[in-house]
Amino acid sequence: MKSLFVTNVLVVLLLFCPRVAASKLAEVENSQPLQSELRKRDLKLIDILFAIACKNSSAVREARKATGIRAFEDVVSVELSPSRGLINYKGSDGSSSEQEQSFSISVTLDPIKLITVFDKISVLDTRYHETMRQKRLEVVQRYIAYLQAQQLSIIAAHKMQEFNNGANATAKNAPATKKLLSNSEYITVTTEMLNTNSRERLALEELAATIGLSPEQTLIILEQH
Repeated sequence: MKSLFVTNVLVVLLLFCPRVAASKLAEVENSQPLQSELRKRDLKLIDILFAIACKNSSAVREARKATGIRAFEDVVSVELSPSRGLINYKGSDGSSSEQEQSFSISVTLDPIKLITVFDKISVLDTRYHETMRQKRLEVVQRYIAYLQAQQLSIIAAHKMQEFNNGANATAKNAPATKKLLSNSEYITVTTEMLNTNSRERLALEELAATIGLSPEQTLIILEQH
């Protein structure tokens, strides 16, 4: 039973992966050669992804708010007090009066806390920049992981295509599936193709999660730039 399951899985891989390889090759046919370093386009993309990540990150937003007016919450207190008064005035038909309602505002400043708040702001500002740097590091790591996985998928697709070209040239009478299942080299190339495509998808999912977008939205950004 187990051997039958393994055989079925291999059949699916062998039938599906050639189409994946052809699709991958079609995508990269007119692309640049394989990369050996990060290009200006990559650095620009990292900046764009980092800006999106900061906008969508609750940790970054929280750290930014902490350096603002929230730092003075314990230093300054504002109190709004309503008050009522009676106004008397004399008209042509005699004396009369009416009530008037007003509000007074009192601001209390704690001088001792004001002295220490500037040290607190300095610490919070440092924490904010640390959070920003950490978020950028995450974006860079995830982007490079995706770039590497994408390049490995391209290499695997080329290997698959080369093997298919050689196999088609020497094909004889044996049924295609049976012949491929008995070919260890083909199984190796096919498995590598599946693994690299899976890693590329996983890297895209991780990059998308880091910047706070869906994989589809992230892919659009990567393709547009």
